[in-house]
Amino acid sequence: MTAYNNDTKIQSNMSMLIDSGALDHCFVNQNSFLSLTLLYQLTMGLAAGKESTFNVTEKGKARIETTVNCMSKVITFEDVLHTSELHSNLILVSKLAERRIRVKFDKHGAQLKIASSTIVMTAKQCSCLYTVETRPEIPTVLVMKAKKQAVAFDTWHQRLRHAAPEIICKMINKTLVNGLNVAGELL
Repeated sequence: MTAYNNDTKIQSNMSMLIDSGALDHCFVNQNSFLSLTLLYQLTMGLAAGKESTFNVTEKGKARIETTVNCMSKVITFEDVLHTSELHSNLILVSKLAERRIRVKFDKHGAQLKIASSTIVMTAKQCSCLYTVETRPEIPTVLVMKAKKQAVAFDTWHQRLRHAAPEIICKMINKTLVNGLNVAGELL
């Protein structure tokens, strides 16, 4: 049996924006984080909409992978807020400047350069936004060998890394997976 782990938002589906108005770097995809620390007090972030806020639950060190001139670049960010409530990841210009990364904007996009004038990231201008092109993240593949004998639903729940019961039921009902044999009632 082969199943794809789609329980988190994949980096390639999430736009990465260079933002001059945000208060901090904010990432949605938990898989982008190298480390996360739970915040003791729920923090509210300010969104672009009038009187819009979002909850921040964790803070940590994150990384993204991008390509510049056919060369792979990995950029690490410190003190990134984690929230599941935004539709885009936000990279804050002023935080980049603190790390001596220069951001050059023009009518086509933006370039981020380190002190040696090496370009470490580029972004395309789309309307009023600057979108960073990140390398797509490859989904995790779970491979398991299932016996022909059916097993309890809870066993499949554990084997599939505690996937939501609704997801497992959908996999069974739509026969999305071969060999997913359940003994007894579905949840």
